[in-house]
Amino acid sequence: MGIIPGSMADPSFVIKGLGNEDAINSAAHGAGRAMSRNAAMKLFTFKDLQDILQKKQITLISAGLDEIPMAYKNIHHVMDQQWPYLNPGWLKWPYPENARKDSNKIMPTK
Repeated sequence: MGIIPGSMADPSFVIKGLGNEDAINSAAHGAGRAMSRNAAMKLFTFKDLQDILQKKQITLISAGLDEIPMAYKNIHHVMDQQWPYLNPGWLKWPYPENARKDSNKIMPTK
């Protein structure tokens, strides 16, 4: 059993792998960065960070601009890539209203 975390503004997923040797009996350890910390700090402002957190009703205790959610890959796309290696009976959606299983893929609802 494991956890694949999203960014600070996205869900994380509780999973159980299938022990697939093609995946070295492993899974993604998180959404992964879409850009470097330096690139994020050059591209975004603290206002951008405040706006996204306010929109998603998130209170931030501590983090730098380099951790802005837009610096990370889309967790739903990451989970799409993990699907063949996961036991679907163990997949837990922390926010069922925001995610659904559709054609063996995990996607945000519209």
